Amino acid sequence: MKYVIILGLLVLAGCTSVDVRPIPASAKLDKVCIQFNNEVNVEDFVPVMQEGFFNHGISSVVFHSERPKGCEFTMTYAVDRWWDLAPYMVDARMTVNKDDSFIGKNATVLDGAVVESGAMVAAGAVVMPHKVVRGGELWAGKPAQKLRDLTEKDFESFRRVVAHYVELARAYRVDISKAAE
Repeated sequence: MKYVIILGLLVLAGCTSVDVRPIPASAKLDKVCIQFNNEVNVEDFVPVMQEGFFNHGISSVVFHSERPKGCEFTMTYAVDRWWDLAPYMVDARMTVNKDDSFIGKNATVLDGAVVESGAMVAAGAVVMPHKVVRGGELWAGKPAQKLRDLTEKDFESFRRVVAHYVELARAYRVDISKAAE
């Protein structure tokens, strides 16, 4: 019987996986601007992140719309929370970008690599140590390599796609709130 109880407790304990890719010390990170995510329903998530930054000597500012001036580093985040016997956080994804660079989902920028402002690293790409992704370049692959230069047409397309996804998210929230009524 005691083995059944121990097994049950182990199953209820769940599993945790942590995947941290540190920001290189050469980045001189002293302030992070956190883009607030209305989709996250874990109320203490942002304050806990801010406390962690503070404990490492990094100031932080939370913004809801336009990025404040003087924000060299911007952090975006997403959190998944599920319910079992109690609510628990399943997954938290935090990405820190410098200036206006874009790093796609599940991309890896290894220690010592630099992604400059206005650069783009495709989803799933692996930027090897000491590589420099210059502003205006698109890199992809494992290991990542330059595919091409980005054009103004690319940037216009990115802005249009982002605006479209924001509208889809708003419509989804309205549909969900109506369904809950």
